[in-house]
Amino acid sequence: MDLTGKMHIQNNFFDYATGGLSQDFFLCWFLSFAKKDFNAHDEDPGGEISCLAKKFLREAWPEKLGGLSDEELNVTVVLKHYKNIDVLIKVNDVFNIIITDEPCADFCGWRINAYEKTLICEGKTSLENIRCFFYKTADNPHIEPDAVSRTWKDMLAMLNQYKGNNLIVLSYRQHLQDMENALNSWQAEPIENWNSQAWTVFFAILRKAE
Repeated sequence: MDLTGKMHIQNNFFDYATGGLSQDFFLCWFLSFAKKDFNAHDEDPGGEISCLAKKFLREAWPEKLGGLSDEELNVTVVLKHYKNIDVLIKVNDVFNIIITDEPCADFCGWRINAYEKTLICEGKTSLENIRCFFYKTADNPHIEPDAVSRTWKDMLAMLNQYKGNNLIVLSYRQHLQDMENALNSWQAEPIENWNSQAWTVFFAILRKAE
């Protein structure tokens, strides 16, 4: 157990799979639990992951999905790296959510416009049925127009609600918690023990104080 009382996974897969691809894989796996026909009783016996996945989608597009119940919200398509889109989720065969996993802070927003045009040119949807969603795995204060942004801290807060024992969820949650601990280590650790993340946060705080 760690200091929060949660199980500590000593050999965590996500300690090694730290790049953008592993984030994409997790998002696809996680959101696939929002499929109605997904038989995942062994992996999600209480339906907790399914409920959290649907909550994630509602928050990604509250105007269109916020009023849908768990029974009404159904993920019908999960695509990874479709036409260069990191993750594409289709809900109820109508609503298209483009998820851009942004591990770096220098992402160019023009790519989103290209992704939207790709889907529209296929003739299968219209702009009003496309939502762009940024999942930011790096500190980036930039606000993208016409898009929803959430950070890994938001994901950690959501996964902290999980009470089950699915090893993938627990491993990813611990990975995010380790990121949080590393970023905050400058507050408790001697300066000689600070890592690069601690220094980054420390200087960011100094800049804000100027």
